[in-house]
Amino acid sequence: MATNTQGGFTMVEIVVMLAILTAVSSIVLVSFSGISQSGAGNRALRELALDIRRTQNMSLAVTKIAVGESPPVNQIPPAIGVQITKNSTSYIIFGDLPDPTSGQQDFKYTDPSEKIGPSRALQGGVRAQRFLTESGQELPAGAIHILFSAPEADMLITDQSGASLGDFAAIELTSASGQNLKQIRVRTSGQISIK
Repeated sequence: MATNTQGGFTMVEIVVMLAILTAVSSIVLVSFSGISQSGAGNRALRELALDIRRTQNMSLAVTKIAVGESPPVNQIPPAIGVQITKNSTSYIIFGDLPDPTSGQQDFKYTDPSEKIGPSRALQGGVRAQRFLTESGQELPAGAIHILFSAPEADMLITDQSGASLGDFAAIELTSASGQNLKQIRVRTSGQISIK
């Protein structure tokens, strides 16, 4: 006599298989968002380092640059720099123009009349967390300026008041979730690196 057996899955087996697939999918999605944040952080680091190098090249070129917002004026600034503010998700490229009353440079970003182009956003919600010395101690500065004077592109690192911060500064960036990323390190010798 022949028996009639049918092959297939029971409802319990199907539910268990779906639970396993859901768990694996959740793990993959969580890992992917972490990779995405890390990628955005790396892009933000590289873009900021490239813009610092770009300001150095602009000061070496000694050509007229459109400075200011309304309307921009073509001029040769004595120095070109980047201003990064603590806990900010953007930074400014500027031409350090002499003060109209004293005729002296102040070695800092003063107002929109010094701005070169629009503010640059750090990608993916990345922000400047801290400014550090070479020994790793936090600088009290609320903003940091990295300036290159024309025509030699000599570098100067200053705080929000325009006072020199010495020969070295590190800018530590964090992701939107608060995860510490790498640092951009600058030296007045012209070295710009990511560590």
